[in-house]
Amino acid sequence: MAVAQDSLYHRLQMMSSALDSRPTSALARGVQITEFKETRVNPEPVVLEDSDLLLEQYLSPGKLRLLTGIDNLDDVYRLELKVDTKETSLGNFGSLLPNLTQLKLSNSNIPCIRDLGSSLRNVTVLWMSRCGLYELDGISSMLSLKELYLSYNEICDISPLSMLDSLQILDLEGNNIDDTQQIHYLAMCSNLSSLTLEGNPVCVLPTPDSSESEDYDYRWTVKNTIPHLKILDEEPLQSEPSTSKKKNVFDDDWAYLEELQRDVGIGGSTESLNTSGKLRSMILCIGDKTVKRM
Repeated sequence: MAVAQDSLYHRLQMMSSALDSRPTSALARGVQITEFKETRVNPEPVVLEDSDLLLEQYLSPGKLRLLTGIDNLDDVYRLELKVDTKETSLGNFGSLLPNLTQLKLSNSNIPCIRDLGSSLRNVTVLWMSRCGLYELDGISSMLSLKELYLSYNEICDISPLSMLDSLQILDLEGNNIDDTQQIHYLAMCSNLSSLTLEGNPVCVLPTPDSSESEDYDYRWTVKNTIPHLKILDEEPLQSEPSTSKKKNVFDDDWAYLEELQRDVGIGGSTESLNTSGKLRSMILCIGDKTVKRM
């Protein structure tokens, strides 16, 4: 019993000693405390969506209403704008325009289709000429696309287009497509009827490593790859490969010169005939190639 009392007494002494050794308050230690005198300690946060800064960086509903002049965005069916996605985020603006069917973004700065978001499911016509576009990944989300105009960009891989079953018209003029293997992806677009590839390296050579001396029929290659295609570079495709000799790019010029020679020769003067003779030996220089016809 005495031992238990001694043990209890010893514990009480230890507790009292611990309490005495606790640090004093901040004021007692000489720490200066500045009181917050503002009555609204937790003011309501500013709604950034209404700020001018956010309007510049994000295509908000308010900005869309200003651009379209329509209060109810459900009534917007066509939209044209120029945008730089490096400075202005489009986000998923398609979700704000559920009935949008035609979108024109030509002369914008949009390097990647993914910058448009994934909510443009009802868009049937899309213009994106001269947009600095080089990547088409993400375009498969636009399942309703029927007409796609992508001329004068930096596109070399068109494999993502193979997912567009409804696509009918495709304009890829002036891009960097340099291999006929890329055309095979378009064969999967079962409704594609009109294609423009003019101004791409593939129009001259089938592959980058091909020789210029190879017998390459660009139009027949495309027709053979996409049998259901009807129009190529705004001209109807023939059902059979052309057996006629390829037209020289200077034929029209020489025909004009020969016609001019005949007209000059009608005068009958010796001087006129001498002049016409000189026309026969004219040399046409284009770039670093010289073509001479005698």
